[in-house]
Amino acid sequence: MLSITNVRSIMELLKLARNQLFMYQHLIQIGFCSDNDTVLVEEKFYPAEYKPNDILKLTETVSRKLLEKVTPHILGKHKNTYTFTKNLAEEFIKNEKENLPITVVRPSIIIGSAKEPMPGWIDNWIGPTTYGYFIGRGILRSFNVHKNNVAEVIPVDMTANLIIASAWKVGTEKIQKEPEIYHSTIGIANLITWKNLIDLYLANAKKYPLDDVIWYPTYRMIKTEFGSKFYGFFTERIPAYLIDFASIIMGKKPRMIRLYDKIEYGYSFVRYCSTNPIRFECKNFEKLIDKMSPNDVKEFDFDVRKINWNKFIEDQYLGARKYLWGSKSTDFAAGRRKIARLRIANYLLVGSTIGSSLFLSYKGFNLLTHKEPKIEINLVQTN
Repeated sequence: MLSITNVRSIMELLKLARNQLFMYQHLIQIGFCSDNDTVLVEEKFYPAEYKPNDILKLTETVSRKLLEKVTPHILGKHKNTYTFTKNLAEEFIKNEKENLPITVVRPSIIIGSAKEPMPGWIDNWIGPTTYGYFIGRGILRSFNVHKNNVAEVIPVDMTANLIIASAWKVGTEKIQKEPEIYHSTIGIANLITWKNLIDLYLANAKKYPLDDVIWYPTYRMIKTEFGSKFYGFFTERIPAYLIDFASIIMGKKPRMIRLYDKIEYGYSFVRYCSTNPIRFECKNFEKLIDKMSPNDVKEFDFDVRKINWNKFIEDQYLGARKYLWGSKSTDFAAGRRKIARLRIANYLLVGSTIGSSLFLSYKGFNLLTHKEPKIEINLVQTN
């Protein structure tokens, strides 16, 4: 259903800014991702299809049931309500920006911290961190991702530092006619693909196994949504139905299918961005670094060009393992032995499944092509 929280919060914040007697520095965090068909997202405002106040009035006057029905028609080219309302928020800013010191920061997919408050710190299940957990448990086995597309992830502390730095700049300069827009993304430097990103999560899942692993961690990237769902039906959904059925028999609450539904819902917000080549212009980001003093650049570090992805993803995995996933065991040797046993079991299961499929196919082919032998009876007439 259409939610206008992202729009209303911006409206109230700008109203507050105009009512203050002092100069109010306003930072708007516009979230990932763009729905434009162009490969390059520029540092500029993109027009909205509707007036923000009209959408706000609509959500306040129609029933929830009707709103759910009309939402798909209102979204138009947008893939979800999140990007739609963020676009409306920018439209409101563009119309109400006069005489206000405004800067816009657009982060991509925010993940755990690089440095502060400590490497790998995270407190939510959004984005690749979630997939790293379910891969590590052996639950998630397929992705609808174009493996060579850039994974536009950004550490949360780097986004926070960029917001602070851009606020400093807009607060110490004359108000500009057009607010400066910053992309808190990896931009065009120090890129990492989705394949490399997920491979690093998988490597750490095997190096630092979770406490609650249920199957051998592995995955397959599939380019089409249909192919991913087809493969996932056999490798994820069918086992989930069997586990839930067993849970019901034992008097327990079934959870696996609901879990996969939640994973699918969460992934729907980033599917467009992981299956389409989107790049972000980062000229203002570079200009801001050049304007800052060396000490400030060090203190408020948001330079993604310095990220060591191997070390960073290892910190992400260990941080999430500690602060989010609740996996407390440090006996990694025992965990690796369990992974090794599950690997053998996985190969045996895959081998027996392929062997059974080939055997049944062979039997079916023989049944379809088998011809009954002709029986000829020669009757000899006797006098």
